[in-house]
Amino acid sequence: MYKMVRQPGLISTIFLLISSTYSLADIQIPNIPDRVRENILPQLSLSDQLCDDKVDTEQMRLRSIKETDLALQALGYYQSQIELFFDKQPKCWVVQIKIMLPPPVILHRIKVEIMGEAQQLPAFSSLIGNLPVGKPLNHRDYENLKRDLLETALQYGFFNAKLDRAQLQVDVDSYSASIQLRLNPGVRYVFGVVDLQQSINQFDDAFLRRYWSFQIGDAYEQLQLDRLNQDLFNSGYFKSVSVLPQPTLAGESLSLRDQGADNTAMSTDLQWQVPVRIQLTPKPQHAYDLGAGAATDTGARVSVGYQNRYLTPQGWKLSQQMTVSEVTSDIQSKLTIPLQQPTRRHWEIYGGFQSKNTDTSQEDKLTVGSAWVTHAESGWQRSLFIDFQREGYEVGEQ
Repeated sequence: MYKMVRQPGLISTIFLLISSTYSLADIQIPNIPDRVRENILPQLSLSDQLCDDKVDTEQMRLRSIKETDLALQALGYYQSQIELFFDKQPKCWVVQIKIMLPPPVILHRIKVEIMGEAQQLPAFSSLIGNLPVGKPLNHRDYENLKRDLLETALQYGFFNAKLDRAQLQVDVDSYSASIQLRLNPGVRYVFGVVDLQQSINQFDDAFLRRYWSFQIGDAYEQLQLDRLNQDLFNSGYFKSVSVLPQPTLAGESLSLRDQGADNTAMSTDLQWQVPVRIQLTPKPQHAYDLGAGAATDTGARVSVGYQNRYLTPQGWKLSQQMTVSEVTSDIQSKLTIPLQQPTRRHWEIYGGFQSKNTDTSQEDKLTVGSAWVTHAESGWQRSLFIDFQREGYEVGEQ
């Protein structure tokens, strides 16, 4: 059992009992914040010590003091006073650790320098604006900041980014700390040629290129590839989509088919261009659904649906639905034509016939129409449409 109490200015005691019944120690550390307990426990190799093992108490004492001190420093507690004592009980060892905690070191200053073109990017400004200045030092914050700077650089095409300076300075006399980091992003890569691979050549490449707006020579941004991957998957055409940059191929020429005018838009050195590979596996072209049910006002009903997911290589879709019951009949058909920006705009041509036949009346309605549909980034959808409808109504034997 491992027990530790840690409060500034107070002596904390840790008890470790290693039971011969278990391979791991039962460690308890009461009366301290959870974050301190969770940081110390994984660091102690004492928890792996078996009761029957021969123990070099001096070696274990030195190692345990070092492990405890490092765990405390990671949370800002420097120059802690730590003493460790062993007591061999009949069943197992009892280890007592006495700790006097100093006040935590406070992070007073963080200086982050972003060099070159990267300093103009808002992503770095927002990253630096959320730093924990004025709070107790936590080494994890320091490591996370270094990681986030490098990951953000990669997101924006700085594939050779590195930290020229990474310093964590602690003044134990004043209980203060400072961090200095300098990011050297290097050259920002740009988009290269797009290698478009279809498992079956169902779609025109020119149609698929409508899904992305970047050109060869545009500054690289991972978010554009993530959005492209999502848009292609949400199009309803594909069972699987893979959109991956190929930074290891930067500077190499690819033999690609039908690159079109985009392949001549090279506005920067080839060595800084990142090719993009898109691999697409389409869904089955035809889909069917069949349903049956009953309702008190219409009686038994049957519905049949059909969808042609890609009627043409330009991505036209056809959907048809027919529902027939004892009282009503409903047949609907819709042709969807994607436009220049398929994820945001498409054109619909639709038609339908509805009929309701009761013992006393007959109602028929024919509808033909067209709609221009726009999807906003906020999620709203706007439809501009024109409908032609013709209705007929008969009562009794008329």
